[in-house]
Amino acid sequence: MNIIIETGHPGHVHQFRKIIDRLILKKHNVLVVAKRKESTIDLLEKFGITHQIIGDNYKSMILKLYSLIYSVFKLLIICRNFNPDLFISRVSPTTAYASLLRSTPHIAFNDTEHCTLTDKLAMSFCDKIATPVSFKANLGKKHLRFNSFTEMFYILDFKNRLSSGSSDTLGIEEGKKISLLRFVSWSAAHDIGFSGLSLREKYLLAKSLSKFSKVLISSESELPNILKPYSLDIHPSEFHKVLDLSSLYVGDGATTASEAALLGVPSVYTNPIKLGYIDELEKNKLVFQEANFTNILKRSLKILKEDYKKETQVTSSKLISNLEDTTEFSLDLIKKTFNNEFKK
Repeated sequence: MNIIIETGHPGHVHQFRKIIDRLILKKHNVLVVAKRKESTIDLLEKFGITHQIIGDNYKSMILKLYSLIYSVFKLLIICRNFNPDLFISRVSPTTAYASLLRSTPHIAFNDTEHCTLTDKLAMSFCDKIATPVSFKANLGKKHLRFNSFTEMFYILDFKNRLSSGSSDTLGIEEGKKISLLRFVSWSAAHDIGFSGLSLREKYLLAKSLSKFSKVLISSESELPNILKPYSLDIHPSEFHKVLDLSSLYVGDGATTASEAALLGVPSVYTNPIKLGYIDELEKNKLVFQEANFTNILKRSLKILKEDYKKETQVTSSKLISNLEDTTEFSLDLIKKTFNNEFKK
């Protein structure tokens, strides 16, 4: 079987990496197509994943539309040579339209209820849409749910590899707590109408937390000079090592908030956008949702001072032990979709 998988974000590379390996072991031909967004291409190259670039990521809506048209055209050209039997994506309009034009099955994964009009249109052209059970929307007959989180596609592998990690490699004094802050660029289509902390609030947060920990900031956009002393300067593939070593995560990145929680790191989610899987993690006391700056600062300092991490690690391990194997779920879904078993 020839399979095209689209990765439009660094998190997608992590999610599909293990599935790609398993499919190749089963003698399937897998080609990854990707857009240049943050560290997506760097990660594909780091992990030695065969890929072709089909476009770039833009901030303006006009350029986003141009990028969509261009990437669909580029993907269709690739398809003429590769002749895919199946497409897999994270609800990508590019892959959805290409699969429609070629009448090729398309499996899409999704965990974000708050989506754009283009995403909604794309979902109407997907054969199957797989989401965590915590996903609040009902997407109809094509909707399948798995008892887990998207981050569980890869976080256990990170957990095993990171078990012997040390802060020495980061140049941080042994035993010193780390507070990892992550700020998104707010340029994604689904971010329109929302915003995060102001520059002043980000600085006050970093300065306050630095009294009790080493503060490191990861940012989708370039940091202003006042925050550059806190910049996390590492290869993207090392990011989860830092996250695992942290005593606290604060940020408006939902994926990182979930990753932190499942690694046993207390997480403060500052994004006003509500998501089912974040709500589920909050129910398990692994994530705290705070949108007001005063509450964000208060909660973050409380976590650092009271050393929440040990308790969070126990809670996280207990939750993970009851979750479904996401890779096996995906391989079974791929097999059934290709064999057209859902219509039998």
